[in-house]
Amino acid sequence: MAEEEKKKEGKSKGGRPKGSKSLLGIPMKGIKEAIDLTKTLWDNTQGKLMSFEEFCNFLNLKAKGISTPVAGALSEYGFIEKIGSGWKVSELGKKAIEGDATAIKQALEKNSIFKELFNNFENKEVTSGLIVDYLKKRYKKGGNVYIIESRFTEATNYIKSLGRVEITGSSFIATPSVTKNLPIAKLLKLIQLKYALNPPDKSEVKRLVEELADDLKEEQDVSISTLVKSMDEHKENNEVLKALADSLINIVSKKYPEFLTLKEKKKEQKHSTKEENKE
Repeated sequence: MAEEEKKKEGKSKGGRPKGSKSLLGIPMKGIKEAIDLTKTLWDNTQGKLMSFEEFCNFLNLKAKGISTPVAGALSEYGFIEKIGSGWKVSELGKKAIEGDATAIKQALEKNSIFKELFNNFENKEVTSGLIVDYLKKRYKKGGNVYIIESRFTEATNYIKSLGRVEITGSSFIATPSVTKNLPIAKLLKLIQLKYALNPPDKSEVKRLVEELADDLKEEQDVSISTLVKSMDEHKENNEVLKALADSLINIVSKKYPEFLTLKEKKKEQKHSTKEENKE
């Protein structure tokens, strides 16, 4: 009887929405995007309990297939918690949106793969290839190891950019990143890359990725520069590249409002071209 009730509720044993567990082995959202989503929830609730329907509305998640993985990711990081029939931003989530580097590292280490990578590679000067090789030997994740490596590198660089973080009884200090406006031309290349990947145009994709990597090599926002570097390293792998490009688009969309305008204009132009071709 209890089992039947559990199925009806559609929830996992730990309170996470059923079907929200990532097949990647890590949360389905990168740490920076997860923090941005948590901030949106906090801005709307100020720590109060919310229903799952409100959770979806606050984050503009109308479809169940989209909302459950997002809730799963925030829950895996420990940024939200289930209390009774409601959900709320946790104390850890609040610290994360305030830029507490130690709290963010704690959230990442809730995932066993990230924790293992921290134990083995934190504060070591290693290439992405070495981390990928390690993941391939330890986990049977196929091409997903490139996404895991990229998310880990993005996370560690983001933590360092925040300043001080406690590490096994000690601490290190990093210079905070400085935000600067991206020129419109660079934003256009990112939009062009998105369309070049659907369906893939190998020569165009290669050209755009290499140009983006060159244009943004001095970018001081670590989440952007890390993703672009990973895109350049994996430009021959379309599936990995699509995932990385989507993550970059999400970050840039939130950081630079003008990007959304350009994206919509490009979408309208593409639609107009299709209509003309039909005629």
